[in-house]
Amino acid sequence: MIPLNITREHLLAAIERIRREGVPTGQESTKHDLEYEGQYFPPKLVVRWANKIANGEDLWDFRGGPETNDFLKTRGFSIVPKLGQIDLLSALRTTFPRIWRCAVSGSWDLIRKEKLLSFEDFDRGRDYRQQPVIEGKGKKNIPPWVNDLKVGDLIFLLEKRYFYGFAVARSTYNFDGPFLSLKGLQQPAIGLEILYEAERPVSAEYSIMRMPATFSAFGRAGFELGALLEILKAKDPRAIERLYQLVNQPSLKVDISTNYQINMVKHFLNTILYGPPGTGKTYNTVVKALEILEEADLDWNDRKALKERFDQRMAEGRIVFTTFHQSMSYEDFIEGIKPVMNSEENEGKPEYSIEDGVFKRLVILSKYAYYLERDADLQSLTQEDRFHAIYDVLCDDFQDKLSEEEPIELTTKTDSKVEVTKITARGNIQVKYKKGNQEATFAVTRDSLLKLFLRFPSLENIKSFTKEFKSIIGQKNPTIYWAVLNRFIDIAKKLDDKIISKSKVELFDYDEIKRVVESFSIKKGLVEGVKTKNYVLIIDEINRGNIAQIFGELITLIEEDKRLGKSEALEVTLPYSKKPFGVPPNLYIIGTMNTADRSVEALDTALRRRFSFEEMSPKPELLTPNKLFWCLLKHYEEAPWDDTVYVQKEKKLLDFLGASTKIWNLRKKFWDNYSSTSEEKEFPASEFTGINLDAILHCINTRIERLLDSDHQIGHSYFLSVSSLEDLKDVFYRKVIPLLQEYFFGDYGKIGLVLGKGFVRKKAWDIQETAFFADFPDYENASDFTDREVFEIIHYDEASMEGFEKALQGLLNPKA
Repeated sequence: MIPLNITREHLLAAIERIRREGVPTGQESTKHDLEYEGQYFPPKLVVRWANKIANGEDLWDFRGGPETNDFLKTRGFSIVPKLGQIDLLSALRTTFPRIWRCAVSGSWDLIRKEKLLSFEDFDRGRDYRQQPVIEGKGKKNIPPWVNDLKVGDLIFLLEKRYFYGFAVARSTYNFDGPFLSLKGLQQPAIGLEILYEAERPVSAEYSIMRMPATFSAFGRAGFELGALLEILKAKDPRAIERLYQLVNQPSLKVDISTNYQINMVKHFLNTILYGPPGTGKTYNTVVKALEILEEADLDWNDRKALKERFDQRMAEGRIVFTTFHQSMSYEDFIEGIKPVMNSEENEGKPEYSIEDGVFKRLVILSKYAYYLERDADLQSLTQEDRFHAIYDVLCDDFQDKLSEEEPIELTTKTDSKVEVTKITARGNIQVKYKKGNQEATFAVTRDSLLKLFLRFPSLENIKSFTKEFKSIIGQKNPTIYWAVLNRFIDIAKKLDDKIISKSKVELFDYDEIKRVVESFSIKKGLVEGVKTKNYVLIIDEINRGNIAQIFGELITLIEEDKRLGKSEALEVTLPYSKKPFGVPPNLYIIGTMNTADRSVEALDTALRRRFSFEEMSPKPELLTPNKLFWCLLKHYEEAPWDDTVYVQKEKKLLDFLGASTKIWNLRKKFWDNYSSTSEEKEFPASEFTGINLDAILHCINTRIERLLDSDHQIGHSYFLSVSSLEDLKDVFYRKVIPLLQEYFFGDYGKIGLVLGKGFVRKKAWDIQETAFFADFPDYENASDFTDREVFEIIHYDEASMEGFEKALQGLLNPKA
């Protein structure tokens, strides 16, 4: 019998003692080991020494076996078959879909860093899935593996007579990426998770370890996996231990087959999340958008961290969120003519300009990302880029001083003074010039100043600035331009170091990015092999807008093969700006669609076939007592157990769930176990005797589906914040019942079939039936209405919560 007061802390202390002192002779395990942090310990010895620490006595007559192993599992430890007790070769072939051997081609350091694997002998631009090479030196092994490699396959990484380690495939060969840079070329690659790497390459006889180029399955060229395992047993036992660990632990098997790295997941360019209200469609766009942006460093279980990163990316402009509605138009989404009020220049009359909509602006930013990545040389600023960056700084400085009513004086070539009076709506600099008793106002335009700057980056050694300036800017006032250019060059000298150290995105505002992009073309083939930033547009309630009106010609442009740089790329000329427009392949669209919303027509068929659809169904399983309590624990994971707010929340929820004394006693132990193992141990379901929200939601949705369809179910999110009977009553009367009234168009009889007689009753009339209607005998069907039954919702006030609870029981148990 194992003493029940042995805790996980006692067991960990015993493990540390074994680490220090080693396993005494004769105390080794025979069939199973306790695995902890990659090391193995005899289960019986761990329990014996833990008891010594806890109770001061050594259990010499303790026998171990299944009872010991089960006890250790309850304390959060993994029990695995002892190394050597299983046939490793057979176990590996059972665990992994396929096992490969592969040459690292002299790129081991790069493979370790990038977690990608590719080969220099790939023909860039050739899709080997479609055009396999069937013969040729160094390439004859390409056809089998590009078509047969699966995610989760085990790959041994070799080079001539050396073993470097092994990895598991996290993506298959894909002509569209990921890519690895080899000798300056972006080669299609496989995503890897390196499971083991030798401290130094393990060498063996060349004839045994010899590895042909690229991939091949074990068994070819006379080289069997068993031969490699024998070499590793003799020369790298740690590699063998790691292989045993992989085949022994079920949790690792799951990781190998399903836990893909975020940046290897294939995301569709256009996706719609659809489902009934309250199923978390908008909630899940946060995760999906961050996955697309390849935010691999996040803890995907930490909602707070996810939302913070999401907000950060929205502020940077990489994620844009919008909601469609019936007034949304093409002019809001793409571009349109909008009024601009400018009272100073136009006496309060509106001017009209072409304004870019939410989607076009994001397309410009997405395309700009390709401009930045098109060539490594473009990472340094051109002289024109430098000008625009400095000009923005100059205008900002002028605008700040003008806002403070601080005079801005510039010096001309002859040491006269001119004054800056305004920065116009078009970004030009307005200057006032006095000569004698006369005063004149001139405008210095960005384009003209750029031409002068490109010709005269310095004002030294100009012999006749009037003549030379006019040869570039025509008859515009050279004196004024000289004064502004002189101030511009002074600022440029101060800012050069700062500007060069910044990225182009930081330097330009949207107008400057747009100017650059409009002169840049993403040609066919340019996007292949280019790894650039992704952008995401989230369209909430996508089916509430007039799709044909909002998208216009974009319905075709958003298709994957019609994106810029693709084989069937298309561009259209926009109707207002008359500029060519196409959509780059790094812009993803995520829409959400409420299937219960019948206020607009069904989603446009032309758009429907251009999106992939992902169903978001109600999940009652998230409302089980265990899930609700674990949700509370994690929400307050940083709060101490005696935190006032947490104590109140915990008592409120556990009282609502009808938690037993056993749960109150176990909850801290379960949390301590979770803190060290990340394992959510479930409390016995029988220990909860209160309200069961998952059963309530399941029951309601089953009845709705029978009366209507699955599109009109109730989502689980309405109930996630419920922690008391009062909360549940609010959800019913503010959320559930109003939805049912809409679903059934006020047919309270059907609402009664869903909720039961505790929520709906036959209405009683104060007036006698014979005198109910006015005297109007000419209407022959009046008696039909007199006999008609009318139902009403039963409302429970604060004084009748007992009645509400009884109504819930009637909902779950119609015959009770």
